[in-house]
Amino acid sequence: NNGFFDAEVDFDVTKSKKKAKISYLITENEPYFIDTFFTRSDDPGIYELLLKNNDGSNIKAKKIYEQSSISKERQRVEDLMKENGYYTFSRSYIEYNVYKDTVEKTVNIEQLIRKPVYADNHQVYTLDSIYFSIDPPSTEFIDRGKKNVYKDINFEVYEDKYSEKIISSRIFLQKGDLYNRTDVIETQRQLANLDLFRFVNIAFDTIGNTLRPRIYTQPNQKYQITNQLGASITEQVPGPFFSHSLRNRNLFR
Repeated sequence: NNGFFDAEVDFDVTKSKKKAKISYLITENEPYFIDTFFTRSDDPGIYELLLKNNDGSNIKAKKIYEQSSISKERQRVEDLMKENGYYTFSRSYIEYNVYKDTVEKTVNIEQLIRKPVYADNHQVYTLDSIYFSIDPPSTEFIDRGKKNVYKDINFEVYEDKYSEKIISSRIFLQKGDLYNRTDVIETQRQLANLDLFRFVNIAFDTIGNTLRPRIYTQPNQKYQITNQLGASITEQVPGPFFSHSLRNRNLFR
């Protein structure tokens, strides 16, 4: 895994009464260095994208071969694809072939991007209109909610007590942009940080080469009571303490 392909390992056992001592004898021999690293893909879009971002590669020529660098590179390529519109791309499409030169003690590493089974090329997806919905609490039943469009975001809320301006500022998905997984994760994180929703789920409807994002939420508990009981030590004199707090979420929309 670390380039010592010609290493030899032996062991020696010495006994003393009812105990045995094992010594492992390792002969590393000469390590293998990376001579060349190249990518092969029949998809010109993917090939150009990888070539453009080659500086961030984890596999570098003239360095000792490491298996871990290939695992890191596979993850980097998958993340790169997911950030540039390749919604259905996964690491299973990436294959690595290592060719050894036993005379020069070098390796050539080939990165192969395989085609999908159902098409000639991997599809690049752009975003369609965004839908954001707030479902009523499980204890309530609302027959019809409020619908509105704000900055190309279709809002559907069960009650008119949420600021569309504030919510839209936490959504980093825009109509016409390429799909970007980082923006999806950041949107989910920012909406969760508002502490208004019990959960934030983001799903996508596939329509040809476009994705329609749908953000599903449910309001968090409006009131929260917190009680704390414990002991504090001030100047080495212990004393009890008790605190009681009431939290009112979404007081000012």
